Amino acid sequence: MREDLRPSWGAPAGTLREAPARRAAPRHRGGRPWPTRAVLVIVGLLVALGVLSVVLYVAGSHAGPVDADSATVVLEGAAMRHGNLGLAGWALSRDSFWTVDAIAYLLGVLVEGIRPVLVYAVPAVLAALVVLVAAALARAQATRAGRLVAVVVVLCLLALPSRALSLFYLQGPYHVGTALFALLAFVGLRSRRFGWGWAAAVALLGLGMLGDLQLAVFGSAPALGAGLAAMLRRRSVRAGISTAAAAPASVLVAVVARELADRFGTFSVNRANPTASPSQMLHNLHDIGRIGPALLGVGRGPYFPTEMPTALSDLHVVLIAALVLGAVAALVTGMRGLVVGSTASLGAGEGDWHVEDLLVLAFLADIATFCRLDMAGNPQFARYLTAAIIFGAVLAARLLGGLADHATRRAARVAVGVAAALFLAFGAGFGATLAGTTAAANPATSLATFLEQHHLYRGLGDYWSASIVTVESSDRVVVRPVVDAPNGRVFRYSRETNAAWYAHHRFQFVVEEPGLGLVRPPEIEATFGRWAWTKTIGPYAVFAFDHPIAVSTIGAGA
Repeated sequence: MREDLRPSWGAPAGTLREAPARRAAPRHRGGRPWPTRAVLVIVGLLVALGVLSVVLYVAGSHAGPVDADSATVVLEGAAMRHGNLGLAGWALSRDSFWTVDAIAYLLGVLVEGIRPVLVYAVPAVLAALVVLVAAALARAQATRAGRLVAVVVVLCLLALPSRALSLFYLQGPYHVGTALFALLAFVGLRSRRFGWGWAAAVALLGLGMLGDLQLAVFGSAPALGAGLAAMLRRRSVRAGISTAAAAPASVLVAVVARELADRFGTFSVNRANPTASPSQMLHNLHDIGRIGPALLGVGRGPYFPTEMPTALSDLHVVLIAALVLGAVAALVTGMRGLVVGSTASLGAGEGDWHVEDLLVLAFLADIATFCRLDMAGNPQFARYLTAAIIFGAVLAARLLGGLADHATRRAARVAVGVAAALFLAFGAGFGATLAGTTAAANPATSLATFLEQHHLYRGLGDYWSASIVTVESSDRVVVRPVVDAPNGRVFRYSRETNAAWYAHHRFQFVVEEPGLGLVRPPEIEATFGRWAWTKTIGPYAVFAFDHPIAVSTIGAGA
């Protein structure tokens, strides 16, 4: 037992006292020990997750009505809930979200069943998890002031989204879950060592790719690039071998898992979106300067007004500049590190430079993805910028937090005060946006009500009019997607559908949106005969038949 050479108060001079063998037991209250720090942290994180989920749910429900893409993944979760874990018989796009968002919707269906609340609740929870992981990655600073500034920046950019960003960030699935997988994988790769973290990262990347190939672009590819960069920064192969190896290992996991899934039965994959021409890529790059600020709350771009005072909207320019400068600073610091063999970074921890290499490569990869798509001016393709905003938010937080780290004590206090003021201003703008809008009313709800009142429970419809009605009616009215084929007949739509929905089933009606032209009256009549009556409900036209109708299960894409 160690001796404490300090004299004990009240003991005779020169007397030595023994130090206690262990620390005093924690104080008790009512006979029970105080919670440990780990328990308090877990409880705090759960509370933060709950609060963020509620706030983001409200923001998502005020952004605008969801569409068939959101409804389809709810039905994927429902199919998995009923035992079809591999989604056998489904025809899905390359971003099927099978092993990413669909898992979250499966959990939602287990709790709620097929309910319209899931189209807002699940994206809100995923976005809240993104905020927490992004904040954890961003707060790698040396001082308390730096950590506070970094967390506040993440909250301003990701927890208080503009109405335009909420369309893609809080409705989905629009690759937010995929970005979450990438962030978690970067956490596992931070140590640059083989181990449980590395294995978890490989599993996340590999299995995630089965649901969204975008994870190969801003997950596995950045891992390979960051691993090679680590080798050059440290002038050692060992410095980056684990991270670089995560990329081919994750691809191997994806290939093996897909092979196993094919053996047990899984979905088929449709062709990818067309690639843009070089001139279109340049146009897309130019569009980022118009769409990006609108997503981050400045101007309206191709979207609606922000519903917030101009002064509050203009404040968003500060963090837009921080996002851009954060990405540029991380890129410049990384390139300098490659040349001179430096591990300099925006953060203060030993592994921060490696995380920043992963983040900036993921940021650039997502920008490149946006540019290579043949968007034809469609503003909905802004969903491919959501991941870049998430990665850029972490880099911006690291940059501003690092500046607070290197400031004098007085300047650091000022920085914390400015960050707090910005957070309050962003919160005021966020509140003004919510106050200026109402929860989005989906016209599919009125259609579902009409169909149920007229005892029309099974029907067909164009893609944008079908699955959304099924979810809005909580599966009481079932509408399956169809499309016109070149031969003038109506067929099963070969994307985001299940063959079992059509085989041996009879239907009562067809619904379409006349402005879309995906299913037109002449083709409806040519395929099913003359309808008994028709009715217009909002943007929809309903064609009801007095005889059962059936549709071919031979798919036809659009």
